[in-house]
Amino acid sequence: MRLRYLKAVGLGLLCWCNSVLATAAPTDAVPTLAASAERFAESALKLPAGSVTAVTINNQLPLGACATGWQWTFAFSTRNTVKAHCPGATGPDKFVSLRLPAPAEAKPQATFSAVVLNRDLPYGHSLTAADLSVKQLPAGMANTANSLGNPDDLVGKSLTRHMRAGDTPGRADVQAMLVIRRNDSVTGWSYFSGGRVGTKLIALQDGRAGQRIDLENTLSKRKVRGEIQPDGTVRLGVLGTSSTQVADDPKVRVANVDLVGMEAGRTP
Repeated sequence: MRLRYLKAVGLGLLCWCNSVLATAAPTDAVPTLAASAERFAESALKLPAGSVTAVTINNQLPLGACATGWQWTFAFSTRNTVKAHCPGATGPDKFVSLRLPAPAEAKPQATFSAVVLNRDLPYGHSLTAADLSVKQLPAGMANTANSLGNPDDLVGKSLTRHMRAGDTPGRADVQAMLVIRRNDSVTGWSYFSGGRVGTKLIALQDGRAGQRIDLENTLSKRKVRGEIQPDGTVRLGVLGTSSTQVADDPKVRVANVDLVGMEAGRTP
């Protein structure tokens, strides 16, 4: 009976001791030097938690106390070693080597071909091949939608604004050059049944290649309309009539006609 009593008392004391020890145990773990170094590097380099690992150090080594607070910095102009310094303390600084995560592989940047200017150019400058080159540019650059990739689309056109070297001229930045100016004497021509006939006319307005302008025959005073050609001549068509009627008009053909050739296809 006495033996049973003693066993019960001993068991009760053992349970009480375990309860006391559990209550007395600290709720916060002692910070280690390795973990503190890892957290500092992750915060300073904006890396994910747990991505930095301390190396060549006992992970259980405590950081220790510092009355003024530990000051953390990267050491030796590198990101792979950190230093813990305690201001006012006589002890040495603490150094920890780190293994950082491998940098993410950069994705290839999308590019596009664009014509760029080789030098600064003023408003009204007539572009030549020497002014232009083709380069690969980041797709996120401004003016991507309007940029031109073929220099041939720009050569011979004039700038509508001042532009700098490296700029990418778009469609709104250029215009066709004036081929004919008002009161210029130009060659107007048209086809007829026997070939092609031309005459000297006076331009009544400015115009660029591809535009239609009004012209006047100085002798007959007849008004005609035609389309400006890249070579500066004008293919004729009278207002309200066909080009054949213009060529067959006796006033034009007899009074002031410069025959450029009776064979179809010859240029004036």
